[in-house]
Amino acid sequence: MLGYNHETYYIFLRRKRQLLTYDRTQFSEAAFAEMAPVGIFWQRYFKGGKKGSFDKLAATEYIFNLAHERGIYDPDRARGRGAWFDEGRVIFHHGNYLTVDGSPAEISEVRSSFIYEMERQLPNVKDIKPLTREEGDALIELSYDFRWMRPVSGALLCGWMLLAPICGALRWRPHVWITGGAGSGKSTILNDFVNPLLYGHNLFAQGNTTEAGLRQKLRTDALPIIFEESEQHEEKDRLRIQHVLSLIRQSSTESIARVYKGTVAGLSMEFLIRSMFCLASIQVGMKQQADAERVTILALKSKKDDPAGSSVSASWNALRDKLHTTVASRPIVGAQLVKRAMTMIPTIRESIHSFSQVANEFFGSAREGDQYGSLLAGYWSLRNDDAATIDDAGSVIDSFTWEEHRDVSDNDEGQAALSALMGSRLRASKNMEFSIFEIVSAACGTPVQGVEIDRIEANALLRRYGMIVKDGRLLLSNLSVELQKIMDRTTFAADWRGVLLRLPGSDRNDNKTASFNGVASKCVRIVIPEPDTGAQKSWLTAENPVERGS
Repeated sequence: MLGYNHETYYIFLRRKRQLLTYDRTQFSEAAFAEMAPVGIFWQRYFKGGKKGSFDKLAATEYIFNLAHERGIYDPDRARGRGAWFDEGRVIFHHGNYLTVDGSPAEISEVRSSFIYEMERQLPNVKDIKPLTREEGDALIELSYDFRWMRPVSGALLCGWMLLAPICGALRWRPHVWITGGAGSGKSTILNDFVNPLLYGHNLFAQGNTTEAGLRQKLRTDALPIIFEESEQHEEKDRLRIQHVLSLIRQSSTESIARVYKGTVAGLSMEFLIRSMFCLASIQVGMKQQADAERVTILALKSKKDDPAGSSVSASWNALRDKLHTTVASRPIVGAQLVKRAMTMIPTIRESIHSFSQVANEFFGSAREGDQYGSLLAGYWSLRNDDAATIDDAGSVIDSFTWEEHRDVSDNDEGQAALSALMGSRLRASKNMEFSIFEIVSAACGTPVQGVEIDRIEANALLRRYGMIVKDGRLLLSNLSVELQKIMDRTTFAADWRGVLLRLPGSDRNDNKTASFNGVASKCVRIVIPEPDTGAQKSWLTAENPVERGS
């Protein structure tokens, strides 16, 4: 008997090794038979008037009194599958048994203030030998063969994979988002690399999965989640992904804070998520800075980025052969990776401490120190048996080039976003409507034939919508509500800035602010397409210095 709360009574059944809840009206003969043998217990201590019966009312009163003695039950005591810290011990819940500091134990035999329930068994790794550091090196080298924009992305993904099976035992849980154009290899990475190497110690969700579905599927489990094709073409998709991102924010850090959801019965439900997420999509749907601090973007090259004369199909075939040889034909590799993570939890946590300190100083942010420090500690632990020192962490961080990971050279998406922006229409004076392309052309002093709007009015109109023509570029405010409304009508609402930054010559205005309607704002700066050919070039010359120096 664990306790009660209002009309609900909580009982751990040792025979089932599960926690069950009973309403005060549910103590039927079948319920008593489930709790204890009728002939051995209930008939012996609560004799009934007839032979073979027992006094059910007296037995129910006994249950009530025992529960009241135990006190109020805290649902947070329940722990599902995954890795946990428990009074200084490392416990891994495999579903049908536990390992306590590496030694197998029955679920009902562990003395703890927490409740570990019998669940569906995770794939068995009991008799598996951990992955060696040489085998870890081989996986890292394989990860570098994917078409990353930045080589460090392969290392960060490997770090995520080693940490993912033990996410419940981490103080900070980092997340990654793989992005790139169609055909860049996102699905291959998830289906042929990440998912098999987690060896079933994860959930694999498709793009239309909801945040509520993930919460209810996880319940009390601490398992990582792979989220494939998390695209956001329509408003309902964008809203769904924002709810998932909210779940990701909640799961990032070890906190006593809970998520409370209302029910139709008028009672709240509590959730405490301890998962790590790996998402993949063409667009990255992060709108808030809090998301960007918790989710690392791993960008893939476009199919068009290969050198002239290279064979994309040949390189993909070679990679697929390597994936088959290293992963698909040897499923035990995934079991070995999971076992390595389980056996190295204290060492990994020590390495995270070292990497986070160095990364905090290197990136100048405690949040980035936690994020990159954790991922790099996972990378280190995949190829080293000992915990990383401060010097080790510094050497690893210095060995990579840390450029912005969100830059993705998928011109098709960038051009489509530019087309959506330039094709949007704004209302000018005299109830005339013009496309943004036509207004920008007029603002640059090269109006489109047949469009009657002067340069002064065109510049004023652009400013009202968070846009400025300056030095041959179009500046787009990060804070303009009106500009966001324009992009909300397109399929790029979730990440229009990130997609436009994929265009050649686009940047973040050297991280400098510009004045939009009297308010300083960071902005995206793009090269304006030429009116006749659509080629990228500067429209402004010394003879046409529109907005120059303003």
